[in-house]
Amino acid sequence: MREMSLHEIERMGKEKPVVRMVNHILTDAIHRNASDIHIRPDEDDVALLFRQDGSLVPIRRFNKALLAAVVARIKIIGRMNIAERRLPQDGRARMLEGDSIVDMRISVIPTVNGESVVIRLLNVQTGLRSISDIGFNSQDAERFVDLLHKSYGMLLVTGPTGSGKSTTLYAALQEVRKQNVNIITVEDPVEYHIDGIEQIQVNTAPGFTFARALRNILRHDPDVIMVGEIRDQETARIAVESALPATWCSPPCTPTTRRPRSCA
Repeated sequence: MREMSLHEIERMGKEKPVVRMVNHILTDAIHRNASDIHIRPDEDDVALLFRQDGSLVPIRRFNKALLAAVVARIKIIGRMNIAERRLPQDGRARMLEGDSIVDMRISVIPTVNGESVVIRLLNVQTGLRSISDIGFNSQDAERFVDLLHKSYGMLLVTGPTGSGKSTTLYAALQEVRKQNVNIITVEDPVEYHIDGIEQIQVNTAPGFTFARALRNILRHDPDVIMVGEIRDQETARIAVESALPATWCSPPCTPTTRRPRSCA
């Protein structure tokens, strides 16, 4: 297959048929309540899959000749570098579909068969749920709320991709903010904005990592800290030490930390 030039890829990424195709993929995924869109290139064609209820569901396959243009269009939407096809890239975008506002987190990685794309879909309006709305039975919900009202300790929320870790953590934050406490989160990225909570987004480029953010947060008089992920030993150590009087969290590890009036 002939390698297309950057100019050809950029031009195709802006052509109406490709724009319509990508828009259809996005709207179809939203209407099916998919949490993620996967565009996976194989040797001969490209697979389109949606993650629904935690499982990857094949939707259809399309001609591999369209891959470069589709990826270019998605990079345009996510404000990524169209010319860069050798390194992974991340992007973000927001889409209005009907009455829904959907945030999109876009990941593009190079593979031997071409660039692979995954788009995480986050419905801004329906994303924040209460503990009673996330699937707990009444007894488990009551026990979970009791844990959230402890004045100390660490709570780990774990599970595979798409299992509801973030949903559970945000529901927990909704519950904890009812108390008169100082809540600070460290996330990558911040998925939903919550009034009354100080939310920090890490930025590894200038060295603002989870570990560094945690060290600074501990000087900010926190009562509860939610850590989006524990990715390394240093972050784990700081989270545990800050929680010794108290904490909560969820791996890859998302901790929510709670101390006697402070957290990690």
